[in-house]
Amino acid sequence: MIDEMLRNAICRILYRVHPAPLRKDTLASECEIALGRVLSRDEFRRELGALEQGGLVRVGKMGLLGAVETAMLTQTGVAECARSFG
Repeated sequence: MIDEMLRNAICRILYRVHPAPLRKDTLASECEIALGRVLSRDEFRRELGALEQGGLVRVGKMGLLGAVETAMLTQTGVAECARSFG
């Protein structure tokens, strides 16, 4: 099931902090605040994965002390967010 509100929240948050990557756990918390409800881990991963497969979001690991999973918009994602959110 596609959750368009969650996908929009993910994209808006990543667009707001672009070009900086955002930790996945921080992104999940920000999405919960934006939506006003608690998200399951699977629900968040499913929608983030769909955005990654669509080429809008890139998920990777970075960090000096250990690998921390982060997410950021791709160039295609930035262009799509600029068109959609202004």
